[in-house]
Amino acid sequence: MYTTTTDFGPRRTVRRPTTFDPAPLTELSGIKLNILFVLSQLDESRPSGREIQEAVRAQCPTDVKHGRFYRNLSDLVEDGYVDVRPIDGRTNGYRLTEETARRLHAHIRWQAQCLFGGAADAEGARESMLGSIVDRVRAVAADGGGSSVSSDDSTTDATTDGDAADAAPTPEWTVADVPTEKPLDDVVATAAGPFAVGAGGVGLLRRDGEWRLAVPDGPQARGYGLTCAAATDDGERVWFAGSSGALGYYDVTTGRKADYSAPREKTSTWEGIAVSGDAGAETLRIANGSGEVMAATTDGAGCPQWGDVVKPGSGSTIPAITAGDDGFVAIDTSGNVFAETGEGWEDIGIRNAQVNFADVYADADRLLVAGGGGTVFRYDRPCRNWTPLNVASVALRAVDVRDGRVAVAGANGTVVERTAAGWTPSPTATEATVRGIALGEVDVAVGAAGTVIER
Repeated sequence: MYTTTTDFGPRRTVRRPTTFDPAPLTELSGIKLNILFVLSQLDESRPSGREIQEAVRAQCPTDVKHGRFYRNLSDLVEDGYVDVRPIDGRTNGYRLTEETARRLHAHIRWQAQCLFGGAADAEGARESMLGSIVDRVRAVAADGGGSSVSSDDSTTDATTDGDAADAAPTPEWTVADVPTEKPLDDVVATAAGPFAVGAGGVGLLRRDGEWRLAVPDGPQARGYGLTCAAATDDGERVWFAGSSGALGYYDVTTGRKADYSAPREKTSTWEGIAVSGDAGAETLRIANGSGEVMAATTDGAGCPQWGDVVKPGSGSTIPAITAGDDGFVAIDTSGNVFAETGEGWEDIGIRNAQVNFADVYADADRLLVAGGGGTVFRYDRPCRNWTPLNVASVALRAVDVRDGRVAVAGANGTVVERTAAGWTPSPTATEATVRGIALGEVDVAVGAAGTVIER
């Protein structure tokens, strides 16, 4: 307890806020919280998406539209809050990850403290507390899915709306005009400009300051979504991969597309792709949701030759893989990092990470992993040691480095850069989740609903 005085009355006693570990889920919107609460109730049965949607509809005072529900459920899976597994070959089953379950309990305790103060510690207030919290979450979801109440250790300024507007930072990133409204999942720098990929198999190329539709419907011309992309070292060819085994490349110098989908009959969704070498002589690694990595080299004619399929870990999803100067590096959703050596894949960490990993970057100087809780992990190769850095308050989805500049991006339009002053937020003109970022002559980040921001 501590005491304080005001201009309007005597001193009063205030309960000092409790620090929760793990952190509450304050970065999530109301509808996403509602989905998590429903999943917690149905967790033993690993419910399907339809069962979750029906439960959400039954508990929300207003209807949650089909498209909106599945967009939010998909975001929760992609951000590592929810685990998904096939049930019968056609239907997926969903379950909270262990970390999400722990943070959900912490969220309940945090909201109880906000709502009830000291009464939340009393056993007699428990039922009232839980009922009020559930009602609050439902109300937030019904209010349009706005952000949940967030925690802030700083003192709130009593400014007017006009003062707040004047104090708001001017966005460094501006929203670009692009020829799609489909979600975009990744972006890479090429010799011709940034190249972005996403739902429906779209591939967008920024050339001469204008975004153009380079690939309208994927490598197979079937509209399968593209989840990841990587460019050759010379930037002339961008490889992309995605759902139903979709795999191919686009040559930015000639405009030629090539389809190599379902290599070795692999038709599951590719989650990550990495490329090393120049166009026509590249080496590839592609990874999927079953924790498998497939290798490929190119022959004298520039054609890919597919190698063996291996599992670096236990089979958890590999959401990202990258080509470093010392070889390929992959991450999985179980908190593992794998480095490929001449003898196979070696597990190099990260012990007790307790967050879900989303992206990885490697070069001669750096090995960085971005993930949940706004955490970046930095690897010290000589000491074989990982150091966690809390750089944001939201889940991070992407990391990139260019000419010594480091940037990470994630939920709520968040972009944070490593500068001489430390990790510094970079204002953007969007609140969409940023799923990919590429630094270059023009910096670009992409995300939901065809969002592209650039500077």
